Amino acid sequence: MNRKLTFLVAIALLSASGAPGVRAAELSEKDKALANPYSNDFGPEAVDEAVLKTYPANVQAGYKALIKGCAQCHSAARPLNSRFVEPLDDAALAKLKKDQPELFKDA
Repeated sequence: MNRKLTFLVAIALLSASGAPGVRAAELSEKDKALANPYSNDFGPEAVDEAVLKTYPANVQAGYKALIKGCAQCHSAARPLNSRFVEPLDDAALAKLKKDQPELFKDA
């Protein structure tokens, strides 16, 4: 019993003291993301509804899942303003290369 009490008092004192390692361990994922933002965190946080309606149904569903899931830990701006594109298939990639060659000018 005495060991438990000593342990609990030590934990309480450490957390109350504001020891640097203790606070870092207590940060939630959202706090970590907000404390260390990426440059794409500062872009738009949503896709315009009119633009979203032009996307295929599976892309719209993915967007809605992204907003619900990713925005739990960081702004939705992070994935929405990413420099990376994942085409749906080879035909979509070929069309993208044809329609927007500027996206492929840099490796």
